[in-house]
Amino acid sequence: MLRVQRDEEAALRQVYDLHAARLFRILLLLLRDHRQAEDVLQQVFLQAWQTAASYDPERASLSAWLTSIARSRALDLLRRRRPETFLTESSGVDPLPEPDRFDHLAALNERTAKERRAVELSYFGGYPHHEIARGQVRNVM
Repeated sequence: MLRVQRDEEAALRQVYDLHAARLFRILLLLLRDHRQAEDVLQQVFLQAWQTAASYDPERASLSAWLTSIARSRALDLLRRRRPETFLTESSGVDPLPEPDRFDHLAALNERTAKERRAVELSYFGGYPHHEIARGQVRNVM
């Protein structure tokens, strides 16, 4: 990220290559629209480029910082959406049934701390299952 802060475009490409797939999965989960997830992902890296000087590795990992930007951009977009366009047939994503939140919370509470952590990393962190299973994910959340 120090190289990005020095306006090195090649460094931004490396950051993109390392983080884009995970961020896209998170955005797709939040937005449920492939095109909008792609658009927001582009905005995330544009913002990262434009505000690179504000990144402080003492405050957050690069992954956490980018995830925060992505989440914020996605939530902004969700707030702007009209209720009738929240999920349309043209989105390319099948609507998911609305789960009973309390059933999920109860089920998570029955899991061990390690199992809950795996669910958090997968669902909220967007990490692939094989990385979680191998312990390749650092404590980022």
